[in-house]
Amino acid sequence: MFHLVLVVIFLWTLSPQAAPGSAGVISVKVFDQNGRPLKGAQVRMDEHPKSMMRVIPECTTDESGTCSRNDFQMGTYSITAMKPADGYPNISYEFYGRNRKVLVVELTPQHPRADVVLTLGPKAAMVTIHPIDHTTGSPVANFTMILWNAEKPHELLGIGKTPDSVILVPPEEDVELQVQADGYQPWILSNHPEVGGRRALHLHSGQKKEVTIRLKRSPS
Repeated sequence: MFHLVLVVIFLWTLSPQAAPGSAGVISVKVFDQNGRPLKGAQVRMDEHPKSMMRVIPECTTDESGTCSRNDFQMGTYSITAMKPADGYPNISYEFYGRNRKVLVVELTPQHPRADVVLTLGPKAAMVTIHPIDHTTGSPVANFTMILWNAEKPHELLGIGKTPDSVILVPPEEDVELQVQADGYQPWILSNHPEVGGRRALHLHSGQKKEVTIRLKRSPS
């Protein structure tokens, strides 16, 4: 299960009241699961409840794990952070963020600034996918991966080929994997227990695994 642990949220009670029309400030400091500042994390400050009609404000953390923005209207915002390259996925997807506690801050004229500290974790497992032609052994370049929770199939995530063919998998959960490519039959992990030793991916936090998938051509 992925979660954001709220370490500190405090609003500046001594800040002067914001003048009408002035912008609010959200400053976020992000730590990894070992308590170290996390550089390069992408922080999202989403309007709460979500609005489909606006761009979600974002910022990227610096060496100290900190970033901020000062262009917010007064209102309520949910704060999340991610860095997939280090194993911290976007937990706004239910596939990664089941049962997570949403971190929410409110900006008001009396309290126009929020300072937030986040600790991310646990890390996802990382799986590298290598689809090849079943007959020729040649790599299959264009493919789509679909992941879902084997116990809760409605929790799914469909992604195209990532640049490094790496996907993130929630730790300590049974995850089903399907790979599709034009001209080939769909490949489903539960039909190939010989690949992982079982009918689902079940990996530990931070674990890395490589999977070679042999795709069969679709009947003509």
